[in-house]
Amino acid sequence: MGFKEAFEKYAPHFVWDAYDFAQNSPQIERLWLHIVSNGTKSVAPATIYRIDGKLYEACDLDEALEGFEYDDEAIRAFYRQQFDCWFGLYDESQPDQLPTRMILRFRPEDQDFTADFFYGNLQPGVPESQRTALNEHVEQWMERLEATGNDSAAP
Repeated sequence: MGFKEAFEKYAPHFVWDAYDFAQNSPQIERLWLHIVSNGTKSVAPATIYRIDGKLYEACDLDEALEGFEYDDEAIRAFYRQQFDCWFGLYDESQPDQLPTRMILRFRPEDQDFTADFFYGNLQPGVPESQRTALNEHVEQWMERLEATGNDSAAP
């Protein structure tokens, strides 16, 4: 199976799991899944929600959503779901077809779902030994989104 077919199979799970984790709250204006991979099974997925115009990662939803509560097991189960989706996508794709970064966007109001892919070096010109760790890319992306509104997968 190629990446496109595998993506079409797993992308809805990424999105619905993220929306379900937030208890399908009507306060969610938009959610993004930011997924960075180095071409191996290693991945750094992050789920970002816009609520009242501000960005929140999944682990911070209790600060933004009225009546939202979760425990450590709930957040671990959510992250396991995200990793399981990635492993399925990876295993059913051709690894050389996987993007470096995927941004999945979902707007609950009208069920609008889009995706953007980047297939290159996220840090061109930076020696491999000095590159940012996978999990740090989400912070940089969120800063750019807040500052410019640019939510593309390109660096």
